[in-house]
Amino acid sequence: MLQPIGCKANSTFEGTWKLNAYQNLSDGTLQPDPDPDGHGVVLSFAEDGKSVSFKGHTVANAVSGSFIKDGSCNLANSVFGGTKVGEPTQWSNKVWSAMNSVVSYGQNEESLFIYFNDRTEVMIFSKVK
Repeated sequence: MLQPIGCKANSTFEGTWKLNAYQNLSDGTLQPDPDPDGHGVVLSFAEDGKSVSFKGHTVANAVSGSFIKDGSCNLANSVFGGTKVGEPTQWSNKVWSAMNSVVSYGQNEESLFIYFNDRTEVMIFSKVK
């Protein structure tokens, strides 16, 4: 699994990304998707300047939201919501608290890293082709 990385000047959220895992940065614990071939958590992002909006789904819900990014890869004013059907797993439920506490991001050719919980954890996404 790829390790979280820092900011790059040309990082973009544009496109559709699937959540593969959460990682605790304190101890390195990785929580991979328990059903990688299932419905999963998929988000499609669009950028308009510094504004980033997204829509997609968790395992059980349609979701959408937005945040503002800056040149240092920090994120602010996170908004995340959607339909309120109970998530079937703790793993898919975690995205709700994670997306409401995002603080920064990073990216490489294959992955998007969204840091949350005061940068103690990261969501690791892969680009959907």
